[in-house]
Amino acid sequence: ESFKGHDLAVDGQWGAGNWVFDAAVKRVRSEGYRDNGGYKQDVGSWGVAWQDGDWRAALRTMHEEQSARLPGYLSLAQFRSDPRQTQTPDDHAGYRERRYLGNVSRQWGDWTLQVDAAQRQREAQAAYLSSSWPSLSASRSEQTQLTPRVSYDARHGGVGVKGMVGLDWQDWNYDLASSWSDETGKQENQAVFVHGDLSLPTATRITAGWRKERVRKQGDTGMLVYDRKDTLHAGEFGISQALLPGWNVYGRLASSFRLPNVDENRYTPGSAPLLPQRNHDREVGVKWAVDTYGGTLRYFTQKVDHEIAYDNLQYANVNLDPTRRRGVELEGRVQLRRDLQLSATWQQLTARYRSGLNAGNDMVLVSPHTATVRVAWRLDARQTLDVGVQYLASMRPGGDEANTCSRRVPSSTLLDARYAWTDKVWTVALSGTNLTDRQGYNYAYGCNAPSLYPYNGRALKFTVSRQF
Repeated sequence: ESFKGHDLAVDGQWGAGNWVFDAAVKRVRSEGYRDNGGYKQDVGSWGVAWQDGDWRAALRTMHEEQSARLPGYLSLAQFRSDPRQTQTPDDHAGYRERRYLGNVSRQWGDWTLQVDAAQRQREAQAAYLSSSWPSLSASRSEQTQLTPRVSYDARHGGVGVKGMVGLDWQDWNYDLASSWSDETGKQENQAVFVHGDLSLPTATRITAGWRKERVRKQGDTGMLVYDRKDTLHAGEFGISQALLPGWNVYGRLASSFRLPNVDENRYTPGSAPLLPQRNHDREVGVKWAVDTYGGTLRYFTQKVDHEIAYDNLQYANVNLDPTRRRGVELEGRVQLRRDLQLSATWQQLTARYRSGLNAGNDMVLVSPHTATVRVAWRLDARQTLDVGVQYLASMRPGGDEANTCSRRVPSSTLLDARYAWTDKVWTVALSGTNLTDRQGYNYAYGCNAPSLYPYNGRALKFTVSRQF
């Protein structure tokens, strides 16, 4: 692999009577495209599943360790001089995480009772030693979740009925010790949810869901102490209808929310915790799959209140003024020959502020046009070749909410490909990204003297896998 990288992954499964055991390990190493861009990851997991008649149970544990060097941002002049350089040669971060998951279920005819339980323990460290104000931090968090639910799946005449109702409890706590302050945080979630799915003889499908969640977030960042309670709702309603063989139209309404995490609530403007983000989505579309071609055309809108985003000018996360995203997306595929398929996607997106100081202005770091084109060619019974191009249009840089900057984050067109040879048990593949070795960036903030993050140059990867 390029950048002196290598991956190693092994997984296996073994069954005995009512029992199934599995295990997997993965190791990733890379020095990265940029100086001080090294990355390490080690993942291991094992699981056991049991089934006896209508009873089922499973248990899984996972362990992951990850460390990364942090090359940081560059100025435009530094990027033009050498996009692979770093100004933060001593910065690095990492974490260690353990996850435990279990579930047990019992089926009675069309009814199933299931209980899921999970726990996650995470320890993280970060060192920013390259600046005039070096800092160290170490944090620990623990999350526990319990979700009992009852589901129903049956047909009544020509009507298919699926339903689910359940409860969800989550408890989370957090501690941080750092050079600048010590922090603590705690969150408690209690939710009830219901979901239904109807399939009618008229080739009509109706889905609906609702969730009510009570949340209490407590925190002490050293500069901000908060104890916030919220009652939040989420829901969806969708309907699809087959018009002709292979042709379907659909519509969907949905509302959702996102809670600020403990990092986003640190050093907020006004010394107050951020409000929950609330999304309202609408979508209509048509899908088709006829003979050798198919695709999807959809129109979507999303209104967001209290959107959570990082403000580069205030160096803190904030709740944005109300925003709206709307656009059109087209996906298509055609089988040119038995061994050759062409697929493509295109999206046009308009993202603007609905009200507030920047009402009517474009949002920053949102590309108005994206597109992909891919060709998949089966050379023979053992060989395949896949080639793709991704296009991202230019966009406004971060910090230009007033839309006064003439400079843009430039557009990019990147080429990737993968060749693979396969027999019954072996697969050998060579893949590459950014094959033209284009030098560029797709994230920047600031106007006249922007700070930016380059994307990776050309990278090649050779893989060999064997099934036993």
